[in-house]
Amino acid sequence: MRQYRTPVMDNARWTGFEPRDGDVFVCTPSKCGTTWMQNVVANLLWPDGDLPGPLFTICPWIEATIMMPADAMHRMLDAQTHRRAMKSHTPADGIPWFVGAKYITVARDGRDAFMSWCNHSQRMKIRDEVSARARIEGIEPSVYFDGGDYGAYFKYWVDHNNFFDVVSTYWARRGQSNLLFAHYNDMKADLEGEMRRVAEFLEIELPESKWPAIV
Repeated sequence: MRQYRTPVMDNARWTGFEPRDGDVFVCTPSKCGTTWMQNVVANLLWPDGDLPGPLFTICPWIEATIMMPADAMHRMLDAQTHRRAMKSHTPADGIPWFVGAKYITVARDGRDAFMSWCNHSQRMKIRDEVSARARIEGIEPSVYFDGGDYGAYFKYWVDHNNFFDVVSTYWARRGQSNLLFAHYNDMKADLEGEMRRVAEFLEIELPESKWPAIV
């Protein structure tokens, strides 16, 4: 795998991960509907709404250095007895690919992802802490948007955000049968249709009576 490291994530944290058949990975650029798709997957896995914990615990971000130590992450995942779902913001050449797993990638208009990132970065409560730790670890801190010139910051985002790397590397794998492409705009236009498409991909069959509540 190609190495990817940022102030908030490190794909080396995949080391020690033990896969299971049926694992689901939601793999997206940041601000492209990641949490939305995680919720879709979780509600398909638990159609009665009885999720066994908070979304970010039952569907964690393995690569996130800001969450918990890697060994604790792996122990938590090993202890899960349900069908597992995890997320990734790493390009496709930086994650392991398992034959028995399912991968869902979500794309979005880059301009929308950029504006969403501006909003997110202005409100990120731990960014000073993240930047300080990055300097200690010898990693270039991210430059966050603080308002003002969107055009100037857009140039920085294009050069430093991995949006294009994620989209292009997953597109290069578009022929794989265990990879599903989704788009943020399609989810907005027809959420039920997209959820049914995800359910079919994950081989989840649900009674018709449950669909209105799930959607």
